[in-house]
Amino acid sequence: MLHRSLLFIISFLLVCSVISAQDSLQTRKLTKTVNGLVETYYVRLSDEKIWHGPITCSYNNELLITGSYDNDRLDGEWRYYYPGKKLKAAVLYSKGHFTKSLGAYYPDGTKECVDSIAGKKEFIWIYTPKSELSKEILYFNGMRIRETVYYPATGKIKTVSSKDDPDTSLTRITHYYENGGVRSALLLKRYKPYTGEGCFDPSGKLLDQGNLREGTGLLKVYQDNGRRGYAAKSVRPSIRASLLLSLVGRRG
Repeated sequence: MLHRSLLFIISFLLVCSVISAQDSLQTRKLTKTVNGLVETYYVRLSDEKIWHGPITCSYNNELLITGSYDNDRLDGEWRYYYPGKKLKAAVLYSKGHFTKSLGAYYPDGTKECVDSIAGKKEFIWIYTPKSELSKEILYFNGMRIRETVYYPATGKIKTVSSKDDPDTSLTRITHYYENGGVRSALLLKRYKPYTGEGCFDPSGKLLDQGNLREGTGLLKVYQDNGRRGYAAKSVRPSIRASLLLSLVGRRG
């Protein structure tokens, strides 16, 4: 008798917990309209501040966004649209975290962005409306470690920004002329000029880049044609001051 009573109590508690869990996930549909912007989404009955379920967003009857929430966190595939329901971009989320880009597009349907993931590495390629490669970005374990910008018409490298060591605060930026020659190289520390590493005119002649070393000194910056355009004064890192730009004129 005691054994049956115990089994009954356990079964009753299990049923109650299942019913409680189902009730906590029950939702209701809401629609909010503000100045032509219409959001249709779902909230938890147990707490209407928590969004849970699909969502659509439109403006003046034009669909803008579709996606979904999982307990108030972005989840699953999200799509963004141009007018006329033309796909602009699609991305994947998992419980609030961005996981992958599924592509971005120009209004005519040509690809603007392509994403590829291989292990801890993620590559993103960005294209012009003429399908010319404009930029390549490499992430490693979620950290951007290299960005390459191209001259779209020729496909030659224009700028490379890279971290030799992902664990350091140093970033090297190298600019190139369209003929392939190095224009300048600069080392940044926490995104501020730290050390000048060389500056050249289009023929390869070494130019005076100043005396910026380890955050102290003067950095001279040149234009695409090799003419000096700006001088940047960098002060000692201990003074937490940044880059001061002053126009110093051109030289022929």
